Amino acid sequence: MEPNMEKSFFDILGALTGSFAQTGYIIGGTVLLLIGGVLLADWLRWKAKAVEVEGEVIGLKPRGDVFLPVYRYTLDGVTQEAVSNTGSSSISGQDTGTLVKILILRSDPARAQPARAPVWPLLGLLLAVPGGYMVWMGFNHYEVTGFTWATLATLAIISFNRFRRSIIPKNQRLSREEWRLSKRMETDSLPVYTAEDIRQSPEMARRDARNTKQAAVTGPLLMLVGAAALAGALYFGSDTIDLLGAESAGGEVIQLAYNPDGNYSAIVKFNALGRDITFRDKVATRPPLYDEGEKVNVLYKKDNAEESAVIDRGAFNWIVPGALGLFGILFLMGGIARMPRQRDVAL
Repeated sequence: MEPNMEKSFFDILGALTGSFAQTGYIIGGTVLLLIGGVLLADWLRWKAKAVEVEGEVIGLKPRGDVFLPVYRYTLDGVTQEAVSNTGSSSISGQDTGTLVKILILRSDPARAQPARAPVWPLLGLLLAVPGGYMVWMGFNHYEVTGFTWATLATLAIISFNRFRRSIIPKNQRLSREEWRLSKRMETDSLPVYTAEDIRQSPEMARRDARNTKQAAVTGPLLMLVGAAALAGALYFGSDTIDLLGAESAGGEVIQLAYNPDGNYSAIVKFNALGRDITFRDKVATRPPLYDEGEKVNVLYKKDNAEESAVIDRGAFNWIVPGALGLFGILFLMGGIARMPRQRDVAL
């Protein structure tokens, strides 16, 4: 019997396509996990080792389009000055004499950081948790094959070659301490200006005019995106909220239904009130989240079991609405923050 060449070709093509999608999940998830992990680690480091004090803004150091606040503060009876390690393109709220809460490391009292709001660790979690889930999904919902490792190895070689070109020769490379010292000297050498002087400068006038035009578009746009994300959070979270305290039953995936968009939905059967009920999972993915015959837990309301039934994914029930809700709040806050600056400049 001759081999079915057409079937073999499409099998190989399908395996290649699946391996690319799989590595996309793994690499994309790893990037999100690393960024979120760095944000969380930095927040925890400052939370554990820094002291919160009240600082007075005494000036600003311009570094490119970013202004680094300079603070004067008193710690253990000693008055010192410190430069913030973070800055902003806006000087709003940085007038001379403004009092703010800052964090100071006793091991490095010349550097400060604004006391960050809880949104920073939430942002880290928002990136790290989906990133970890994507990596887990890449390894668990796809079959790990030779194509997977070949694709990962190819991307690793390409990334290494690009990285190698940017590596500084060893005889020209600075040690970690030397690099930190050079960056500190570069920051310390920057001139200090007051917010009042910066605001009256011609360059700032041009920047304000440019920001006014940008704010007229970006402010409402950010608020619109934020409102849409919050609406999405309410839409995806309404079923979960509605099923708080609902009935629970064991179910089984009896079929994987192929949708016109190329995704798969699980068809689940469970027994409630003495009869078998079948429903289609509202979450459709490619690859499918479940296998045929897989046991799942089902949540449903007694008075409307057929329409209300959903697969209980535990904490993952809240990932989509939670992420959309947090993004919505961040975008709304960003849009609102843009609007006052637009009005201030116009006045």
